[in-house]
Amino acid sequence: MEPLRSCPFCGGNIDIKEMKDYESIVSYHCDRCTDFIINTWPGLDRTIFDQRRHIVSGYLRSRSENKLAPLTLTNEIIQEILSSALFPKSAVDKMNKIVSHIGDQSRIPGSRISLEPSKRLHDCVR
Repeated sequence: MEPLRSCPFCGGNIDIKEMKDYESIVSYHCDRCTDFIINTWPGLDRTIFDQRRHIVSGYLRSRSENKLAPLTLTNEIIQEILSSALFPKSAVDKMNKIVSHIGDQSRIPGSRISLEPSKRLHDCVR
């Protein structure tokens, strides 16, 4: 399988960081989704995540924010991510995540925070 030319999760531009094992394991960097690794053999089945790829993108970003190592993605791992209860599935879940994110921006209870639109807050919703 040939290396990807765009991010399978957000559609953005990606850079190939490294190839290993006769190009079957490729490490990518996406400006939005951060770093991830794909084992290109047998390849990713996009039908597994096509309608919910934003969840995988958010998962990759949260790993990066928590300083975790890039994840090697396989069909099985993507299915686990999509079935995880940790990610918002409904509008109410997404709103709760936004409120939690806003609370994380506060240093002490009652301190003022800015609610101006930002890329980080926008990414939190996805």
